[in-house]
Amino acid sequence: MGLEESERRAWLRLARTEHVGPVTFTSLIARFGSARAAIAELPRLARRGGAEKFQLPPESDVDREINRLDSLGGG
Repeated sequence: MGLEESERRAWLRLARTEHVGPVTFTSLIARFGSARAAIAELPRLARRGGAEKFQLPPESDVDREINRLDSLGGG
């Protein structure tokens, strides 16, 4: 069973977020149930953790990465 497109894109965006490594990624998915829900909570969690300049990767980065993968035949 694959991920729906919006969740697949959210996984990629979450995985590319600064300070979110494999353990944190897995913990966020387990805690919030989806990458989309985890992304929605990240700004609040970052503020609570003391981050002053938290920033998610923009959607355009995801678009660029997916397009590049498709152009290489990996989509």
